[in-house]
Amino acid sequence: MTFQAAHNTIRNHALALVAESSLLGTDDVAWDNAPFSRQDGGDAGLWCRMAVNMGESRQRDLGSLVARTTGILLISVFVPAETGDKLALQFADEAVTHFKSAKATLSGTVVQFETPSVRAIGLRDSWWQVNVACPFFTDDA
Repeated sequence: MTFQAAHNTIRNHALALVAESSLLGTDDVAWDNAPFSRQDGGDAGLWCRMAVNMGESRQRDLGSLVARTTGILLISVFVPAETGDKLALQFADEAVTHFKSAKATLSGTVVQFETPSVRAIGLRDSWWQVNVACPFFTDDA
């Protein structure tokens, strides 16, 4: 497993969520260091930012050569300010259902997701923000 392979596996699984959702499309997703253009506030609607945050890598078991890397896929969901949180929470629920205990595989790389959590962050510029934190781990033999 390489970090690039893990990122690609996670992104692929996240894109499957977007494809299944009726609330947003691929143009409504901002990825780390990728071009993205969004109008501030108004009637722009729901959009999200997805960031893969790799954590520590450790030897999985005593005497084992397997290294386990943990991390969090952070999905920041935004809706225009003063429009309520219904759409943001609706998409958060979709994300929780999609990632909860899911196993994502791409080109031999396996990423195991655990139970996501949802937190309302509140007003940020002219957007209302809700975060979905999707913890995961991947093993490298």
